[in-house]
Amino acid sequence: MLCPHRAASGGHSYICSALVQAGCPVDQGDLSGRTALHCACYSSHLECVGVLLELGANGNLPDNEGITPLHWACTSGDLATVQALVETGVYLSPMESNGEKLTPLDYAIISGHQDVAQFLIDLGALSISGIQDLAVTCIQVGGVFRWAGSLGRRGL
Repeated sequence: MLCPHRAASGGHSYICSALVQAGCPVDQGDLSGRTALHCACYSSHLECVGVLLELGANGNLPDNEGITPLHWACTSGDLATVQALVETGVYLSPMESNGEKLTPLDYAIISGHQDVAQFLIDLGALSISGIQDLAVTCIQVGGVFRWAGSLGRRGL
């Protein structure tokens, strides 16, 4: 594990800050593509999350599986960590790049964190099933408009 990652996992915000200020890249990924911010979010270390974000950490940066810090924060169930990420403007519904394509809302629901799930829902976040439903609706509506447009061109 890389130094900023270990410090973030252990909740040592002052060490995270010192390492980044000494030249460690704030968004450097480990072999799995996880950054120190991923580690801080998974471990629910709000102070580390705040320090890393202040130092320019990218809250939207996915790991090698497409999992973002928001996914990890939703897994841990710490509402304050989720709120801190959301306040920086992170994407609410990024999907994993693996076969399931789960979103942070899915992670909160699966992990049983109802307060986190409700917070995300109130902000308009979508689960994978919600994204799929929206895609189907867009395809269907687009098909209706194309059909109606073709009728107009034929003079009907």
